[in-house]
Amino acid sequence: MKSPIRVVLNPAAGNGRARGEAAAVARRLRERGAEFEIVRTLAPGHATELARDFAAAEADGVVAVLGGDGTVHEVVQALGASAGRGVLAFLPGGGGNDACRTIGSPKDLDGAVDAACGGAEKRLDLGLFAGEFFFNGVGVGLDGAAAARSKAFTRLRGLPAYLLAAVATIATFEAPVLRLEGAGFRREEKALLCAIGNGPSCGGGFLLTPDARPDDGLLDACLFGAMGRLETLANLPKALTGGHRNHPKATFARGPSFTLSADRPLYAHADGEIRRPEFPAAFSVVPGAIRVRTSAPAASVLPG
Repeated sequence: MKSPIRVVLNPAAGNGRARGEAAAVARRLRERGAEFEIVRTLAPGHATELARDFAAAEADGVVAVLGGDGTVHEVVQALGASAGRGVLAFLPGGGGNDACRTIGSPKDLDGAVDAACGGAEKRLDLGLFAGEFFFNGVGVGLDGAAAARSKAFTRLRGLPAYLLAAVATIATFEAPVLRLEGAGFRREEKALLCAIGNGPSCGGGFLLTPDARPDDGLLDACLFGAMGRLETLANLPKALTGGHRNHPKATFARGPSFTLSADRPLYAHADGEIRRPEFPAAFSVVPGAIRVRTSAPAASVLPG
C-alpha cells in the first residue's frame, strides 16, 4: 500500500525557487500514481503544525519538504516528537539544502520525488538543543554571527550568502572564551566558534564536523581556537572540504552529549535558524528519532 504524501511547500524558500517547482513536483507525483496534497506554509512555525497534524492522521504518511533547511528544521520539530509517526523526505527547493547532503538525498527534483514515493527508509538521529530538535547542526560564535548576518542578504541564499557573511563578520568579530565539556572531555579557550553536528554539513556546504553521521547515536563537536583575521580568512576555505581536520587550533570530540559555556552572549544557529541561547547550553542526541526516505540503498545512504 502506497503511503500518502503531504508536500509542505515554503513559497519563500530559495528566493521563490520552491514555489516555482510546485507544478513540476505535482506533475511527477501524478506520474508516479501517488496520493498527495501540496500545502503552503503561511508563517514561521506553520510547517511544524502541518507536519504534526498529518503525522497524527497518517502514521506512515510522508512529509516531503519542498523548501530549505529552515523548513526541514520546523518539520523535524513535529516528527521528532511523534514517536515514529510520519516519514521525512526532501524535495530540494532552498538555498542551502544541507539536509539533502546529510543523507545523500537526490539533488534533482525527479529523483527526489521518486525517493519520496518509494525510496529506501532509514531511521536517523536528531540533536537536541535548548528544547528544540536539529537535523544538521548548531553553530555558536563566528558561525552563528555569520548566519545571522546572512539573513540580511535578500538576493543571496545558501553558500554564497554564508561566505559573504563570514568574510564580513571576520572583520569585526572578537573571539569569546568558550568551554566545551562532554563525557571524558573538557576544553576551555579563546575560540572562534563551536560547531555541534548531527550531520557533516551546514551553511550551504561548510563541513565543520566532516565526520559526523546522523545514524551513529553520537554528536560531533568542533572547537576552533582564536587566530588573527588574516589567518582566519586564509583558513575559511578549508572548512568547505573538511581540510581543517588537521589544523592545530581545531579540536574535535564525539559523544552523546555536550555542554557549552561562553563568557558573553553570542549568536547561534540551529540548522540555519538564528538563536540567542542562554549559557551554559546543553546538547544531546536522540538516537533513531526520525524516519527518512532517500533513493540511496540503505547501506550507502550516509557519507563515509
